[in-house]
Amino acid sequence: MLTDYERDEAAFAGFNPSRFTADWKTDWHNAILAARGTPSDNNTVNLGTDLTAQQERAMEAARQNYQHHIKPFIEDAFKKTQSGLMSAFGVNNYLSARSSVSRMMPFLDNLAARCAEYANELAAVGINPAKVALITTHLNDLQTHARSRNAFPGERSIATSKRNQNFEAMDAFAEQTARAGKHIFKPNHPRYNRYVIYGGSDSPSPRKTHTVAAGESILLFAKQLDEDSAFRFNNEGPETALVFVSNSPADHTPDNALHLLPEGKDVRALANELLLGAGTYGGLVVRNNGTSEVKLSIQLLKVVRDG
Repeated sequence: MLTDYERDEAAFAGFNPSRFTADWKTDWHNAILAARGTPSDNNTVNLGTDLTAQQERAMEAARQNYQHHIKPFIEDAFKKTQSGLMSAFGVNNYLSARSSVSRMMPFLDNLAARCAEYANELAAVGINPAKVALITTHLNDLQTHARSRNAFPGERSIATSKRNQNFEAMDAFAEQTARAGKHIFKPNHPRYNRYVIYGGSDSPSPRKTHTVAAGESILLFAKQLDEDSAFRFNNEGPETALVFVSNSPADHTPDNALHLLPEGKDVRALANELLLGAGTYGGLVVRNNGTSEVKLSIQLLKVVRDG
């Protein structure tokens, strides 16, 4: 629509010189760039998934270090001579700590303190000081990842709010331009439809793929169409498809039927542009006059009217 506006800029400036100044298209373009650069919710969710994976990697590193490099030496140092110290090191708590970040952190904190307290005894049985130092490293890593992971729901909410703000700012330009465009150009003017917005408060139907056999016609959206209906087409080919609005797939092809070439590109059209008879919104006829079946996706949309 911005491209159409730039073509018709003089007409808009004449209609409302206060709104459609030289800065309008620049500000609109900047709003589009801001919206385009906003991370999608899928990207944000992927970030949350990555944070969870980082946290789990930190947990696994802590588990491996404890099981293979710390616990065996605690047992060598104290299991036969001072078995009570095993509890002081938290050995009895490990099974519950290994599956819980909130329990693993105090477990590691206590483990590091006890290893420091009994450093001489552990050194006497051959513990590796570098592996002991890793306990604190793993604790710090786990705390960092846990904080990031716990903060994520709030960050996602902020990202959602920011995304909404950016898209609302962009949409405001399109809505005001469309509103003016439909006053500048009359409904029968070819430029009028350039300023029609599709979608809106009535949720559009999902896009569905339809196959039409060679020489056949089908009727879609029977009794669902009105003057606010619109369509999004994508013809995957290999034949050209003809579409128009009528009551029966047996009706003749009108002169205003839309010829959808097998280009795999989105094409939009209003139902009132494709009417066979004035005011007759029976359904959408899709016709294949070719020699091979044609496959195309079609979505029913609604036109946003000025409030």
